[in-house]
Order: sequence, then C-alpha cells, then structure tokens
Amino acid sequence: MSEKITISILIMTYNHEEYISQAIESAIMQNTNFNLEIVIGEDYSKDNTRKICETYKNEYPNLINLLDSPRNYGMVPNFIRTFKNCRGRYIALLEGDDYWLDPLKLQKQYEHFLINKSVKLCCHNALVYNTLSNETKLSLFIKNRSFDKIPFEIIAKEWIIPTASIVFDKTYFKIPDWFNNIINWDWALQILLAAKGDVKYIDEMMSFYRQHKGGNSNNPIYTGINSLVTQTELLNYLINELPNYKQIILSSIKSKETILHRMKLKHRNRFLYYLRYPIKTLNTFVNNLKN
Repeated sequence: MSEKITISILIMTYNHEEYISQAIESAIMQNTNFNLEIVIGEDYSKDNTRKICETYKNEYPNLINLLDSPRNYGMVPNFIRTFKNCRGRYIALLEGDDYWLDPLKLQKQYEHFLINKSVKLCCHNALVYNTLSNETKLSLFIKNRSFDKIPFEIIAKEWIIPTASIVFDKTYFKIPDWFNNIINWDWALQILLAAKGDVKYIDEMMSFYRQHKGGNSNNPIYTGINSLVTQTELLNYLINELPNYKQIILSSIKSKETILHRMKLKHRNRFLYYLRYPIKTLNTFVNNLKN
C-alpha cells in the first residue's frame, strides 16, 4: 500500500452485518484511473460486522485498511480516527448501511475537482429506501431541486446532502476542537467546507440511503425536538468558527427555534432525552420551555 492514493473511501460501520458487505462491494467495484484505498472504522460491533470486514480485508489486503477496534469509540470519535488514517487528498464518505450504485461515481466526482479548483465538496442525489413502512418506500433524497452548486445559505439551513454522496478535499477540512461535542458531524462537515468554496451538485442518483430500525435517522436522539436542539447547538459553535457567515447562521438558528417553540408544548415530556446531552444543551432546552 505504498502507491500514491488519490481518494480514500472512509467507511464507518457499527452493527451492520446485514448491510456491510453491500457497502464494501460497492466501494470495491469503483472503476477509476487513479488509486483508491478503503479505510474501515469498525466500531467494536456486537454482531458479525467485524468478521465480515476481516474477510474482505484478507481478500483485498492492498486495498482495504481495517482499523483495530479495541473498544467502542462512538460515532464522532470513530469518524475522527478513521479520517486521520485516510491517506488520499480526497475522501469519499460511505456509512456501513448505505451503498453506491454507479461504478463510475468516484471518477465522475473527481473530475469536477480537476475542472474547477474552487470545488471543495462534490455530492449527488440518492435513492431513499425505508424498511420501516408497511410497504417498501423508495424516494429521492433531494426533491424538486435545480442547482449546479448548492449555496451556503441552503446548506446552513437544512441537511439536504446525502452523506454517502460526499467526496471532499481533505486539504480544506480541519477538525475543530468542539467536534467531539456534537452529534450531526456530517452536517457540520458540509457547512465548514461550504464556507471554504463551492459545493458541486451532480443531478444523478449514485447512492442508496437506508432508513431502518438501527439507523441514526430513526434514533430518538436524531428526530423531532432532539434533532432541532442538536442542530441549534451545532450552529452556535459555527457562529464563532465562521464569523463571516454569522448572519446566515443566526437566521438558521432563529428558524429552528421558531419550529421548536411550536413543538415544545406538544412534546414537553420528551426533554428527558436531553439528560444524555451536556448540561449546556439541557439548560438551553429548559430555558426555551420557560419562554
């Protein structure tokens, strides 16, 4: 593994034994004119995820770097350690319960970085597969949007970019000191990179996003009021990190606080979820209830 790596495929996985093979296979199938590596941050799964990853590592020893997992790191620390082990200038994100559809996906995205040096992140659309509904639901991740480059204002307002669609220039992403204090690391990454340059959008469905019982999108921490509070907390960190975009970020915070105000009476009892967050977050939520 001494050759120069152009793109590192960063795979984060935990308890994904049903899905991880499909994710890894979709990374292996990529057809490019440059060198790749697959860096897998397996986070001490309780199922057979690690055994499956080890099988692929043994089959592709020069392509796959499977990190040691002596303990469970947690989602954000696992991302950070996997990121630090990526050798490529560009990093493609792929979570273990998603997969890629197009064998030319990375080649297509890489060419946009070559064409336009202002591009710092390249993304595309995705198919969403909901396994929880009574009937299988297949939809588009990005709906009714028409843009070549996604403006900072849109990215700072809402999470619209599928994580498994992202390729970004590692040169322009420095992990802030507060990164371990947040949950929505992928949205933070998008906003930080959008502040550095262009976010190129390719209007093609090149990845598959699963919504399932064990996925983050269906975890109570990430939904409803909880989601609004964690998003607001992230945006407050970004005010200091990105002073040139303060007004845009403040506008995003205000819109989320407005929604939270409408929801808080209906969901008042759910504040108990916040006991798992830092005291700062709990105090913010309690103060909002008083207003």
